Amino acid sequence: MQRIVLQTNLARDKAEALLQGLIELRAETAHKLPGVPVGSDGTASSGSPLDRAIETARRVICQLNRAMEMAELGLNDEACETLDETLDALTALPKLGTREASA
Repeated sequence: MQRIVLQTNLARDKAEALLQGLIELRAETAHKLPGVPVGSDGTASSGSPLDRAIETARRVICQLNRAMEMAELGLNDEACETLDETLDALTALPKLGTREASA
């Protein structure tokens, strides 16, 4: 149980770091490409792949938080399933600084 909590916290930390990097990249891109339409909340209005990656990272963080809440209440089958799905989604996210992340 403690190992699962530790792994989940580590995965959440990685997802939060990825999210922060993606947000910074989006801001940098908006600064370097001022002609790109940007919505009032600072997001590109076109629904770019970068925006989709940001939303995916946010969903992964929410799922990890939900799995942690379930674990605090007692790890059950639903919590394990949610955690497995979330960790699978996290491993599918691009890593910052890689060619895949900048594609």
